[in-house]
Amino acid sequence: LPLHWACAQNATIPIVETLLQAHPYAVEVKDKWGRTALSLAHASTNTDKTRIVSALGRDPSYWLTSLKTEVQDLRGKLETTSQLAERESTKVSGLEAKLAEVMAASSEAAQTFETLRVEMENENARLRAEVGDLGPRIKESEERNQYLEQNNATLTNRVGMLAGKLGQLTDVFREMEDHRLQVLRVTGEWESTLSKAAELVLLDDDEEQEGGI
Repeated sequence: LPLHWACAQNATIPIVETLLQAHPYAVEVKDKWGRTALSLAHASTNTDKTRIVSALGRDPSYWLTSLKTEVQDLRGKLETTSQLAERESTKVSGLEAKLAEVMAASSEAAQTFETLRVEMENENARLRAEVGDLGPRIKESEERNQYLEQNNATLTNRVGMLAGKLGQLTDVFREMEDHRLQVLRVTGEWESTLSKAAELVLLDDDEEQEGGI
């Protein structure tokens, strides 16, 4: 209903009063959710809430009387002078046009609100479905993470064992290198001794040859 929509959407006090004058008994009507214009006004954040609540609390006859009084005043002014009547007629036309605009805007807004509500419900349904699908995925990810952690622990142990074996091999290679160096030293000493022995043999041969001559 236009009045209910205006109260829910924080409409200004002139708009609310205009709607009350147009449909004074709409204040007693409940929408399909069981809400009245007064309950919607109480729940709103409108800066004119106090004035709107006061206006909604008036007896519907007040607005009928107010509207009748306003019409009578307008007719009186129309009867005063033709110029004043023309101006007041223009004012009434303006008010009627504004009321028509409000009614049209209210109807369009209500339709837009219903469309948005349906879209939001569809979106919520889609999100709930996605959240439902996330449960198995999360469980699968946790299981995979647990499997990877176990493999990581196994690999860590293997790396530790390989590191120990590598240290042992390093010690073996170091000992082999020490033995090789010792062998080289010994071999070098033998070569030096053999070289000196060969020189002595050659000297002996030369002396024997000289003695035979």
